[in-house]
Amino acid sequence: MLRYTALGLLIANRQGPWVLDEPTHYDAYIGLDVLNGMAAFTFFSDGGQRCFVRLERSQQKEKLLRSQVRAAVTAGVRDLLRTENASLRSIVLRRDGRLFACEWSGFCDALDDLKREDALQTGIVTGAVEIHKNHASGLRMVAVEKDLVSNPLIGSWFAINEHEGLICTTGEPFGLRGTVDPLYVGVVRGTLNLEWILQDTFAMSQLCWP
Repeated sequence: MLRYTALGLLIANRQGPWVLDEPTHYDAYIGLDVLNGMAAFTFFSDGGQRCFVRLERSQQKEKLLRSQVRAAVTAGVRDLLRTENASLRSIVLRRDGRLFACEWSGFCDALDDLKREDALQTGIVTGAVEIHKNHASGLRMVAVEKDLVSNPLIGSWFAINEHEGLICTTGEPFGLRGTVDPLYVGVVRGTLNLEWILQDTFAMSQLCWP
C-alpha cells in the first residue's frame, strides 16, 4: 500500500522516479507529437534525469508552424541548459509520425538562435527521426530456433537499410498474444547512427512514466 501511494504522489507531482543507468548515445532528444490541436514537446537529457513536457495549443491539425516550433524548442533547450555545467554535444528531434519541412526549419532556426547566444557550440550534432507505430511495409520480426518460430526478445532490432530500422519494445520473455508489432524508426534529417538511434529508442521506452 505504501509503495503504490508513494508512486501515485510522484506521478501526481510530475516527478519521474526512474532514470537510465547510462545516458543515451545522443545527449538530448526533443520529442514532438500533435493530437487534437495540442502539440506536446518533450525535452529529455541525462538519461532522464532532466525531462519535462511543454504543451502548446495549435491551430493546425497535424503540421506545426515554423515559428511555433522555433519558440518552443528555444525555450525548452534553454531550460535543459540551466543546470550547472550543462552542455549539449548533440540534439535529436524525435517526431511521432511524419516530420514536416516547416517543423524541421523551426528546429534549425531555434538552434541557430541558441548558437548566436553562445548557448550551443557551433559543431553540435543534430538530426531528426520519425517514429511510426504503423508503417506501410508491414514488416514483423520473429525468432527462429530449429523448427520453432517465436516472438523475438524485447530489445531486438533490425536495420532495413542505413536510414530505417525496426525495434521491439515488447517481446520475450513477456507473455503476449500474437506477434510483436515493432516500432518503425527512420532517420530523416542529419547524419545519425541508426544503431544508436534504435538503442536510444528502446532505452527510453523502458522508462515507466505514466
